[in-house]
Amino acid sequence: DLSAEIKFPISYQSVIIPISKSNFLSVVGDAFLSGLIAGLLETSRSIEILDESTLHRLVQFANATGALTATEKGSIAALPTRTAVDAFLSTCID
Repeated sequence: DLSAEIKFPISYQSVIIPISKSNFLSVVGDAFLSGLIAGLLETSRSIEILDESTLHRLVQFANATGALTATEKGSIAALPTRTAVDAFLSTCID
């Protein structure tokens, strides 16, 4: 089985995320990673110096990106806009 690991440097905890070989899940996984990378680029800081709260917010954004992608048909056409992800998060997070 394939998996990806996200380590939180401050608490030294990590999260293991299983990755399926399925094409559908591949698109969702690609969307998740795209959301994570977009968030990291917005911080303009190295991942090693981000606090756990920021990393948590980045993973929430990435999860929302993947979740929204799973609700649409196609691959590239299914990728949500930043506005769509922000709107989705505003209904889910206090």
